[in-house]
Parts: sequence; structure tokens; C-alpha cells
Amino acid sequence: MNISIDDIKPFKYLGKTPKSDWYNWLSPMAKKVGDEYGIPWQAIMVQTALETGWGKSSLLRKYNNFGGIKSTKGQNSIELKTKEFVNGQWIEIKDGFATWETPYKGLVGYAQFFHKNKRYKNALKYPNDPYQFIVEIKKVGYATDPDYVSKLHRMLENDLKINRA
Repeated sequence: MNISIDDIKPFKYLGKTPKSDWYNWLSPMAKKVGDEYGIPWQAIMVQTALETGWGKSSLLRKYNNFGGIKSTKGQNSIELKTKEFVNGQWIEIKDGFATWETPYKGLVGYAQFFHKNKRYKNALKYPNDPYQFIVEIKKVGYATDPDYVSKLHRMLENDLKINRA
């Protein structure tokens, strides 16, 4: 797939059809990054949709962060409020989130996050299975939401019409 970084413009929420707007904007990038990094592009599509509220998130729109990726030492970052599920309840905290200059660099940063963190090595064994990739990242603590896997699996089935193998 021949995509230039310059071809990817920031996502603009276009109104009444956020799901189709989101998927149309993201799919070429998700397929390219998925192929390059061995991550199921379908998992990229639904995970980033959930994490960004279908592109409405200021973390995406201002800072090109697709997955709620926390910052690491020396990385460009911004401190923002977020909700985490801790000890059986939702709480609001402030945390540092990674920032990138362009949407494409942000999506590459999202993919690199899984490769840089050894705890995700089992997830990377499933480059063609979005269902199992999602299960594996949750197993090792990617998200605190206890319903994270079921939400993403429903999105695969309902939005992308991808059934389990």
C-alpha cells in the first residue's frame, strides 16, 4: 500500500455518520501499519475507535494519540485527566500521554508500543486474528475496563462484519 505521511490529514468529525467517517479515514493507515508491524488491521480499527470515541477525543485530534498510549521518559507528552477502573470502580486521574506530530506517526507509535513492551509478545503471535490479539493485550493489562474485550469483539462483529474463525 503506497501511503505518504503527507497524504494523511487530521481526522475531522463529519457529523451524522461517525463510524463510517472514522473507518473510511483510518482503514488505509490501519492496513499499512498493521502489515508493517504484524498487528491485525481490524483490531487497530476497532481499538482506536473505542479509545478515541470515534475520533472525537482531543487526545487524537490535538496530539495524534490513537490508543490512550501513556508517555515514557523522554517522549513528547501532555498531562490530561483520564478514567481508570480501579478496585471495582471508575476513578478520574491525571496521567501523561504520548504525543506525535502527525496522525500517521501517531498510529506508528501505537504499533511500536506493542513491540517495545515485551508483555505483548503473545498478542503479536496473532497478526491475522483480531479477536485473539484483543484477548492477549487485555490479559496483560492493556486496559482497565473489565468489558474491554467484549466491547471490541462486538465492534468487530457489528461494525466490520468480521466473524470469529
